[in-house]
Amino acid sequence: MDVSGVRVDRDRPTGVFAKDPSPEGSTVHYYRTRSAASGLGPELVGDPRVRAAGRVHLSGITPALSPGCDALTQGLLEAPGLTVSFDVNHRPRLWGPEEAAPRLLALARLADIVFVGRDEAEELWGTSTDRDVRALLPDVERLVVKDAEHGASEFHGGTRVYVPAPTVEVVEPVGAGDAFAAGYLAGDLRGLGGRERLRLGHLCAGRVLRVTGDLADPPPPDQVDELLAVADEHWNERAAGAATRGVSSE
Repeated sequence: MDVSGVRVDRDRPTGVFAKDPSPEGSTVHYYRTRSAASGLGPELVGDPRVRAAGRVHLSGITPALSPGCDALTQGLLEAPGLTVSFDVNHRPRLWGPEEAAPRLLALARLADIVFVGRDEAEELWGTSTDRDVRALLPDVERLVVKDAEHGASEFHGGTRVYVPAPTVEVVEPVGAGDAFAAGYLAGDLRGLGGRERLRLGHLCAGRVLRVTGDLADPPPPDQVDELLAVADEHWNERAAGAATRGVSSE
């Protein structure tokens, strides 16, 4: 992890959050009013370290923090030469659907890769299925629609790939979406195909679902191919079941 670009803002606190795990549903407490992160602005788009990154991953949380953060998000999405992934990641505590829906849709349309939950898209944009979401974002190179415990779809051009989620014992769900995106993007950097990218996303999310924290040990890099191969039979069984229920897995 290269931290050479980290700056200190002595006039602002570091934003933090605390999670209170509970079997009935965890509560997350945020303390980020006037945080240092909210002071970021579009001037960072021109930073040579950002320009040299090649890939940038953004969250829909960032544009909700401040006008400067919103401009930064827009600038990175529009910057030439960068491959940008964008997780819609709507947080109602930061902005309600009326304000967030059009802005998040506009930002998502600028991204190369978009992650969004099916239920999240339904709340924001009134879509019912992953194909409805694709209709809203037809020009995004790769769209990944996550459907909670059921599975995830990747739309790439005119192709749709669906991979059902493996069955896991859920200890605590917060953080699984970020882990899924991390696994998917890691698979993309490894040159894996769409089905394998989704599988690796599911594997990483499953590891987080089994622990009370937001972080779990990722699959060891030298065992990723082996893990994907071992999981094939399980996923094929789930896919067959999904097809029986009328869910396409082409």
